[in-house]
Amino acid sequence: MISWLGYDAPEIPPESLGVAGRGRAEDGAEAMRRFTRGTRVAQGGNRSHLTVIGHSYGTTAVGAAAAGGEGLDADDLVAIASPGMTTAHASDLHAAPGHVWVGAAGNDPIRLAAGRTLGADPMAAPFGGTVIATDTSGHSGYWDPDSQSLLNQGRIIAGKQPATVAG
Repeated sequence: MISWLGYDAPEIPPESLGVAGRGRAEDGAEAMRRFTRGTRVAQGGNRSHLTVIGHSYGTTAVGAAAAGGEGLDADDLVAIASPGMTTAHASDLHAAPGHVWVGAAGNDPIRLAAGRTLGADPMAAPFGGTVIATDTSGHSGYWDPDSQSLLNQGRIIAGKQPATVAG
């Protein structure tokens, strides 16, 4: 697992180019594409399963990177608590059909911002992502030990089918 933060993430409260704008995500998109390409090159002929997970505004950064150029060359994209991924549809993300996963707790306050300024709401059926089951609450519980939310992310990382929610 690699935690990448190679862009200038916005501050809260959302002042200037903060969390309500796409600028920070778009500014970091090429750096993220270079990073995932470099990861692939470093693997040589031993291609591993690459999953890129974003949380909150990080999903906007993932979306901007995946939608641009030749995308991220990831096997799976996961958007947790996403306000938007800069696109109208999962098919814009250079990912194989059925390999864009989205999830958010029912009481996550980010749900109120989804689909407003950062692209279509990834949890909405027209976006075309597959909704994974989450059993946590709030905006930061997605990695709680023994949670369905964490288990589903782990299954995706391992290239296995997570529990999903019917759309």
